[in-house]
Amino acid sequence: MFFLKKVCESLCNKSALICAKKKTMDKYRKVVYNKEMNVHVIDTQPEQEITVLVGLVLRRGNREETLSHLEELAFLAETAGAKPVEVFVQRLIKPNPATFVGKGMLDNIKEYVDENGVHSVIFDEELSPSQLRNIERKLGCKILDRTNLILDIFAKRARTAHARIQVE
Repeated sequence: MFFLKKVCESLCNKSALICAKKKTMDKYRKVVYNKEMNVHVIDTQPEQEITVLVGLVLRRGNREETLSHLEELAFLAETAGAKPVEVFVQRLIKPNPATFVGKGMLDNIKEYVDENGVHSVIFDEELSPSQLRNIERKLGCKILDRTNLILDIFAKRARTAHARIQVE
């Protein structure tokens, strides 16, 4: 704190705001000094996106394996900055070609999304463009599948222009 105050005193003409990041604080806090050298801490952490996870147990698959995949998906969602709050699992013979899950399950998800202010729904399997469009129309929120989520993580962490182009 002393070091930051000295830097501020040496840079400040007592007329402008000086912002400096304190090394001991996390990256989402900013220390602001005003002209009277009063310290203000501003929380700049982005709000977490509330999300729901959806998985299918197919005829030949077992529930434990699907739950294991959903745990991994929850970790990926947290890495991307989302906060998973609910998991929906349905047993089907094969995915619905229009909406991936059955109509009743989609209605349950919609009800939960509307009641809890969910920002996005993440599906464990890859969705076709028509499935994405149909689900988004029905739920009225952002829809991602596992592949899009992983690409989103890469895009957020890409540092160079070349890396960003590769992700796109």
